[in-house]
Amino acid sequence: MRTLLDISREIQAISQSGLSFSKDPYDIERFEQLQNIASDLIARHTTHSKEYIDRVFSVEQGYATPKIDVRGAVFKDQKILLVKERESAGWTIPGGYVDINESLSTAVEREVREESGYAVKAKKVASIFDHRKHGYKKHLYHFYKIYMLCTLVGGIEKTSIETSEIDFFTEEQLDSLTLDAGRVTKDHIVRMFYHHREQNTPTDFD
Repeated sequence: MRTLLDISREIQAISQSGLSFSKDPYDIERFEQLQNIASDLIARHTTHSKEYIDRVFSVEQGYATPKIDVRGAVFKDQKILLVKERESAGWTIPGGYVDINESLSTAVEREVREESGYAVKAKKVASIFDHRKHGYKKHLYHFYKIYMLCTLVGGIEKTSIETSEIDFFTEEQLDSLTLDAGRVTKDHIVRMFYHHREQNTPTDFD
């Protein structure tokens, strides 16, 4: 069942697409009103201020589509690589949004390198999840989370402007960690352990 936040995102998407393609000044005025309503509703259901949301959506143009967040599951000695985000002080599988003109493999390899210092090779798409359906923290955008198994090929541990700590953890150690609820869930980390053990497991989705 759709939540009010889901409906608010849809209103924002309609207004964004309408402002991108409409020529009639009256239609443009109505779409601007819809965008203002959507920003107000989203602000009431996230931790962001309406001013921040207005600023973010003001640079969004064209037909509105979900964003793509890619995460690289890297294992060493049966432990998974996690990084601690400076912003939230929570642990997560390294990753982030895919940039324009990047393939999935290029994006995940870049993100792991930037956030941990390790060089990896993308190996398999393990899971594609709609973030709304899997217990993630409420978010401004609608996005898909793509988890990829990656092979460690080199590099050295190195923090970044985004990460303060880097380490490898067993599945049993996950309960003792504070995870970044906006970026990862325990269930999805556990699922990566399963994909690592059972290499022929089909890709999860939805």
